[in-house]
Amino acid sequence: ASLRAAGQGSAGGARVPMSRWNYFATAQPATAVLFAEGPLRFTSPEIDELLVGFSTRLEVFRLAASRRRLQCLRAIPVNGRIAALRAVRRAGHLDAVVLCTERRHLVFVRWDPS
Repeated sequence: ASLRAAGQGSAGGARVPMSRWNYFATAQPATAVLFAEGPLRFTSPEIDELLVGFSTRLEVFRLAASRRRLQCLRAIPVNGRIAALRAVRRAGHLDAVVLCTERRHLVFVRWDPS
């Protein structure tokens, strides 16, 4: 495969070889919500929060002080695509989350306040 050099027409234009190793990346993170768990006590024992699972990241949301919109507290990258997400309620402790990736990696996520 090759590309024509810039400014060259289809008749007799010089060809530039294409690399076998092309790299493509998206400019915007995924916006489709795959999973949502809430209300959780993930970062604070007093305040309810919402945990949202996108393709390759988790986001923790809390109601803003005005109570009119959600505020994103933290975006947590996940090395792999999330296939399952469940909250783990622990009496006397902050809640945690168990997730599984498409490659069957099991991850236990909890907030460490320190």
